[in-house]
Amino acid sequence: MSNSASLPADSRYPDFSSTVIVSAHAERRFSQRGISLEAVRLTLTYGTRIEQDGARVFFLGRRHVPAIYNGVASRLEGTVVVVSRDGTVLTAFRRHRLPRKWRRRQRR
Repeated sequence: MSNSASLPADSRYPDFSSTVIVSAHAERRFSQRGISLEAVRLTLTYGTRIEQDGARVFFLGRRHVPAIYNGVASRLEGTVVVVSRDGTVLTAFRRHRLPRKWRRRQRR
């Protein structure tokens, strides 16, 4: 069962992430891991998108955190959000380095 969590609209962010559907599992994980809906929104907006195993994984690394968030950048850095194909947030966690299989290969 999924719950809908509406985030306030803000002109600094694209409409893409103004409203997200969050699964009950994801809500529990947010609470357990101390991840706010604002951190999820920032990850969806500014993070690197990786297609993996039928889901979209968004990773917010140090380089992706906007300058206006420098004061809390260390708290946002490493946030990973997994989103299903239908747009439902499945889970979120923090990891400062992506697993090797999620990293893109460097082109020479």
